[in-house]
Amino acid sequence: MRFHSAVLVWVLAVLACGTGQQAKSPSLEINSTDIDVGKVTQGETIKHVFSFTNRGPGTLEILNVGHS
Repeated sequence: MRFHSAVLVWVLAVLACGTGQQAKSPSLEINSTDIDVGKVTQGETIKHVFSFTNRGPGTLEILNVGHS
């Protein structure tokens, strides 16, 4: 089973829209976008921390995060 972060989808959507201020835009770098958790028993909780860094000069604001 592969677990994909909805954060990546959200970031791609935001970057695709553009803001007209690309020189001051944040640039999100995600170290890993998915993990392979193997077999998961029903009811078992799976947790993973996704690391990311703002590589751009603008302020990065994450207003909402979800799961997929």
